[in-house]
Amino acid sequence: MKTPQHSLGPRRGPGNDMRTQLVSHSVRSVVLPVAVMGGVALLVLTSLLGDIETDFTRTRAELLEDVAETKLAARASGAALRIDTFLGERMAEAMAWASHPVVVAAARAAHDRHVAEGFTKASSQALEDRFRIEKSLAAWPAADAYLRRQIASSEFFVQSYFTDRNGFNVALTIPPGDFVQSDEDWWQSAWKRGVWAGDIGYDDSSRLWSIDLSVRIEDPVDKKPVGVMKAVLSIQPIHEVANRIAQDIPSGRALIADPSGALIAETSSDHARERIQNPELDPIQQSEPSVRVAFGSERAGFSVGRHWLTGYAHSGERATPTPASDRFEGLDWLVVVQQPVATTHAALPMLGAVEDALRDWHRILVFAIGGAVLLTGAAAIGLAVGGARRYASRLQAVCDLAEHTAQGADVTPAVIDHPVEIARLNDAVSRLSEALKRRARARR
Repeated sequence: MKTPQHSLGPRRGPGNDMRTQLVSHSVRSVVLPVAVMGGVALLVLTSLLGDIETDFTRTRAELLEDVAETKLAARASGAALRIDTFLGERMAEAMAWASHPVVVAAARAAHDRHVAEGFTKASSQALEDRFRIEKSLAAWPAADAYLRRQIASSEFFVQSYFTDRNGFNVALTIPPGDFVQSDEDWWQSAWKRGVWAGDIGYDDSSRLWSIDLSVRIEDPVDKKPVGVMKAVLSIQPIHEVANRIAQDIPSGRALIADPSGALIAETSSDHARERIQNPELDPIQQSEPSVRVAFGSERAGFSVGRHWLTGYAHSGERATPTPASDRFEGLDWLVVVQQPVATTHAALPMLGAVEDALRDWHRILVFAIGGAVLLTGAAAIGLAVGGARRYASRLQAVCDLAEHTAQGADVTPAVIDHPVEIARLNDAVSRLSEALKRRARARR
């Protein structure tokens, strides 16, 4: 029975080379653990930074909401209160005019005169034809003079006139278009309700946007109505309220609109005439979502959009000496105040510094850990290649010694200081070579 012989010859192949194996073992034992540890560290640190950024984002959102609520919504509410106060004071002023004895006496006397002259039995068209140029009998100069004095001394009213109980003009500052006013909505509403605020319109004579305030004239003795007064009020102060709010807020803007969305004031267009009260415009649909939220709300509030912070409030929400909401219908105007999100961030330098620091640290960690892994890997590979080269050169010297000995050549053993195992192998081969030489000489 033959004993199986094991092949002692070298198995050729790139993976069986000692230098390759040494380098491979170094990479697996050093580079891979370092890379894994670096990856784990990067993931952990990235996760921690992600949590910090999440907290920061939440904090920033809370700060933006705080700015929108405490600053913009408060400004909008303050503006709405100023509008209520302004309108209430102007209505109180118009009511004072309407209750003046000169006005009451003229309205009462005008009724008697108009009845005596048959105006109450004539058609409206006949009266308009008669008063095509002159719009009143001009029979009460004291009342005319009183109205002119009030308009001249007023900072806000641009004209005024009043009628008797039939709706016929009595006294006026600027002639209106008609002599008979009782067929107008404003006259009928004021006669029924006591006060009335009309729609906003452009007054060509004064070149101002204005609103009509109408007040019923009552006899102070029996409290019976004797006529109606109309006073045309400029809304330039409303524009100024919007301007002041926008100027007080960095890059801010403000708008005021009626319930239908028609603009009353708009600082971004400098209250352009072609935009104010333009029925063809739809600011509700044309605005960003934060403004649409404001139009859809019934109370004061705020909204944080992608590009704008918005605060809003309605006139008539707070009590004033003469609440506009109690006196007027349709004057629940919406006040919208906005500030760009970017401007808000710029006004909070700490937030910007933290955000920049988070981004910088994220980049630094990636580069630092990646660089450490690369440097460690390069160092490990370099040391492995160097060590493999030294070991391979020593082994190659031993192999050459054995090869030359097998060929019968005289050889000198290589000097191998280290490693010890290769040096011992070198000595063993050298002793074997000497033994073979002695046996060969003995046979001869």
